[in-house]
Amino acid sequence: MRNLIYVIILTISWIPNLNASLAEPVLSLPSLPAQYLEKRFQQIQQGFEQRAILFLKGLPFQPWRANKSRQEILKEFHQVNEWRFHTWYVNPKAKFLIARTDFMIAQDLLEKGFYRKPALIAFEYNQTDGSYNSSTIVLNGFKFLALEAPTASTLRNFFLLLQNYRVTQLVRLTAAEENDSEKSYTYWTDKLKLEPKTNSLYLNVPQQYNASPYPIHYYATESWLDNQGIGPQQLLALIQKVRQQYDPKGLIACHSSNGIGRAGTFVAGFLLLNEIDKQIAAGISKDALDISIEKIVMQLSLQRSHFVRTPEQYIALYRLVDLYVQGLK
Repeated sequence: MRNLIYVIILTISWIPNLNASLAEPVLSLPSLPAQYLEKRFQQIQQGFEQRAILFLKGLPFQPWRANKSRQEILKEFHQVNEWRFHTWYVNPKAKFLIARTDFMIAQDLLEKGFYRKPALIAFEYNQTDGSYNSSTIVLNGFKFLALEAPTASTLRNFFLLLQNYRVTQLVRLTAAEENDSEKSYTYWTDKLKLEPKTNSLYLNVPQQYNASPYPIHYYATESWLDNQGIGPQQLLALIQKVRQQYDPKGLIACHSSNGIGRAGTFVAGFLLLNEIDKQIAAGISKDALDISIEKIVMQLSLQRSHFVRTPEQYIALYRLVDLYVQGLK
């Protein structure tokens, strides 16, 4: 009897301590479950594959060849534009454009006003979610978020998106201003921290109701002007730094001003270098590589409109691959 009473007393005395620990939870955003994210990535992958069958099958993609002339590359880019404009729109030459059903823009983003330019809103089928103009890109086993730069009014949603999707690397490809035009809100001010041991730079994303920030590997370049190409050495260095710190279980987010031209060029370059490494590891010589910049850009164009927007950006991809292959042993 005494033992029974003793157990009861212990139980009663323990309950208040439990209640006290639950009374003060850390009220930060609980990020999305891994199972939900994986299911969403699979849905987007299926959506992309269905569109690839409908719109890419049978296209005569040109292979990469070292040192292609500027004229040849420009001809190829114009072909890409013709293909993808007929892919996105019922009649690309009409005065008023009508989207194909497979490439409708996300209507909830349009309704909420979460965009810089309405023509550059994420497609409905692979928008990341309804809180921000971001496209989830899936290709060759890699996952990216391609998004526009935040404004003062969308900054809160931008930070929440990064945390909610557990982004591990963030790449900024634009300056705050270019030619007296705002390109990005300066969200990085007072939020960067260098880790001396690894020489890694982190963006400490502030969390609401939580004093601890959410750290993300951070990379930035401010010398890549809008609608322009970039020096192959500079682009290679940036991509390689991101690749060196890449976590296969992680998620890369990248943004330019609108998340299309420079962001698309970065993603395409990342995928091209990975494909080259994969073929070299399989025993293929650098003189027998089977890659197509035209194909990669078209595949990405099914996932976000105007990815690799300008001829100079397309040329930059060719010069990037030329440089990388030249450096292979």
